[in-house]
Amino acid sequence: MILTKFCTPETRSFMLQGGFKIGTHAGYSKGEATGLLSDTEEGRGSHSIDGDVHGWNGVLGTNSFENITFTGGGSLFKINMSVNCNIFCCTSGPYDGATHDKLLNGFELYRPNSDLTAHILLDSHKFLRALSLMSTDLLTSKHKWVPAKVIYGARDISVKAIRSSGLTSYQLRNEQIKRAFTKPPAFKPENEFRFALFQSENSQPGDLFTSGMQSHIREAFQNAIISDGRDYPI
Repeated sequence: MILTKFCTPETRSFMLQGGFKIGTHAGYSKGEATGLLSDTEEGRGSHSIDGDVHGWNGVLGTNSFENITFTGGGSLFKINMSVNCNIFCCTSGPYDGATHDKLLNGFELYRPNSDLTAHILLDSHKFLRALSLMSTDLLTSKHKWVPAKVIYGARDISVKAIRSSGLTSYQLRNEQIKRAFTKPPAFKPENEFRFALFQSENSQPGDLFTSGMQSHIREAFQNAIISDGRDYPI
């Protein structure tokens, strides 16, 4: 799959040399301006529990529950949750001038990013291999890269009912992934595809930079670039 990375000319220059930054949900959230048109809730979400709960013992994220019972129907309670992964964000597909124009000048509720005048094209499979090479070199804990398109919609995850056994580990994992890949509908012009690094729950992700890494890792990132791109307009 071909991916487009829109960026500043300075950032493109670094990436062409194998210098990539892989930020975090928390970092991007803090970097956003405040207001209705900014995504200051990256990686955050909530569970809305609907239906009766009888004697539930279980865990949702970092929240533990013991012998919880609610009856009476309706939306019983909401649990705020969050995920913080290292993420690298691109636009799905080859370069598209109409998309670039929307990112630069804004579109409906989407605010302009006038500094993103450059771009490169990436091979998604080669880029994933480069990311895996990097994380294997850096991390000793169990981890996994998940590549997927971003979902544009509400970050609230509704659970219709919880039995005493709670949610399965598979359900919890899928909901964690959904939080990592969900953005508000106003950001739909980005047509985003992202790579998210999932580690053990006690990890504290920080920004990752490839510029200081071994030459074979930087070269793997360089090899994932299939076009140097050009400045806007093309």
